[in-house]
Amino acid sequence: MRMRSLVGAFSLLPLFVLAGAEGTGHAQGLQPLKPFEGHAWAPLGCATPDAPGHVHCMAKALVDENGHMKPFAQGGYGASDIQSAYGIPTTGSGGKIVAIVDAYDFPTAEQDLASYRSANGLPPCTSASGCFKRVAGDGSTNYPGTDGQGCNGWNGEEALDLDMVSAACPDCHILLIEAADTSNQSLATALTTAANLGASAVSNSYGGPEDNTVSSTEMYYTLYGKGILVTASAGDSGYGASYPATSAGVLAIGGTSLVQGGGSRGWAETAWSSGGSGCSGFIAKPAWQTQTMCSERMEADISAVGDPQTGVSVTCGGQSFVVGGTSASSPIVAAMFTMLGVPANPQWVWTNTSDFYDVTSGSNGSCTTSAQCNAGTGYDGPTGWGTPNGPAIKQTLGMSSSSSSSGGSSGSGSGGSSGSSSGGSSGGSSGSSSSSGSSSSGGSSSSGGSSGSGGSSSSGGSSSSGGGTSSGSSAPPATPDAGGGGNNDNGNTGGNTDVVGDLNTPASGCACSMTGTGESFGGLALGLGLVLGLTARRRRSR
Repeated sequence: MRMRSLVGAFSLLPLFVLAGAEGTGHAQGLQPLKPFEGHAWAPLGCATPDAPGHVHCMAKALVDENGHMKPFAQGGYGASDIQSAYGIPTTGSGGKIVAIVDAYDFPTAEQDLASYRSANGLPPCTSASGCFKRVAGDGSTNYPGTDGQGCNGWNGEEALDLDMVSAACPDCHILLIEAADTSNQSLATALTTAANLGASAVSNSYGGPEDNTVSSTEMYYTLYGKGILVTASAGDSGYGASYPATSAGVLAIGGTSLVQGGGSRGWAETAWSSGGSGCSGFIAKPAWQTQTMCSERMEADISAVGDPQTGVSVTCGGQSFVVGGTSASSPIVAAMFTMLGVPANPQWVWTNTSDFYDVTSGSNGSCTTSAQCNAGTGYDGPTGWGTPNGPAIKQTLGMSSSSSSSGGSSGSGSGGSSGSSSGGSSGGSSGSSSSSGSSSSGGSSSSGGSSGSGGSSSSGGSSSSGGGTSSGSSAPPATPDAGGGGNNDNGNTGGNTDVVGDLNTPASGCACSMTGTGESFGGLALGLGLVLGLTARRRRSR
């Protein structure tokens, strides 16, 4: 009798564990794990600082044990995930032009862009239709040479920029401007070309150390007087100022770690440990910047996903990679703001701070003034005022709900471009419509659970994250070691994380099972409880 009672009582234990797991994972806001925590990352080959007067790119990619960029047949956040996380509508830009300024030629840009957009269920954007245009830095078709590194170099950076503009503004036109080299003068020429060719926004995913020459290029980055938004990556080496992010004419974009789960939004963010921030030593504080922690220009202003271990899917050379860096966050914001019609003047962010998700935890290094390198309530260096809250921005700007989700009515389980991806629930979180009339995401994100962006608009139904081809193809040239810089994601300084486990196989489900530990552990506990309960019942029947 005593044994039966013990067995019966023990059979109920998993049910208590189930209840506890649910409470811990949701009521207490347990942070879900990063989808690529066990994968190492390294800078692309274009991230190595060049000679004085030159810049480097800010892209970081997941790599294998040999330091090669690691192809993923499916993995990384897709377009629908980006739209869900920040509440971005899929139509409404009116075909405005988002320009991308990079260095060197990317010969397969249009083909790779077509592959990414097809895999993510986005409408085609081709040169034949006038949606896509690639020009040299001077606006001609006399393209510069390549940097010889393929997707491991500037081509990988350009692919990232093209794909993130596509994700954050599917109906924007895209202008790729290829500067002759990485010199400040070549890039300044490219910015002038962007303005001359009608760009509404220009994203710059590059930067370098400040010096006493930066003031000579300020006029090229200060285009908001012409109604042109300019964004710049805040840097990927942790705390320390980077130009042009410290330009008084740009919106400086920091980086976050973005994971699915947490609160009504359905996503949670912390400051990325290698994202940039800093106090300028050369650029005076613009009148619109109200922070008091720095007497000069302070970066960042706002932020978006940048951590490569919560990275985005990028198609380059016909393969799919997982890439991050503030090279991702800059084009996301440039394109999203263009879609929403946010004014070009950076002052708008500083006078509408409640339109951003406040990121309150995480650090990117050590600094004398804590808020310059540690996230906290309100403004801080690594994340600025936080990350864009699409529905709140739309309400502030008075946008109508007609440009919200393209995927049907609020809470619909179908719609969108390519249906729900593997591992996710097809309906998403229905949410309630926001005060601006935007609908909630209609389908699941490609990362597993319901996208549930708290009433924000999304793509209706998500595409399969990652797309691309099989990972069996050969990898691009080797990637250099991460070298010095900010803290890595394990809290150590001077490099990226060590490889854990088998890098030849993506982490289980890649970005497809990121809803935290409560549900998965609870399911196991429930199964165990049923087995033990049936065992106890059989013994009693004897």
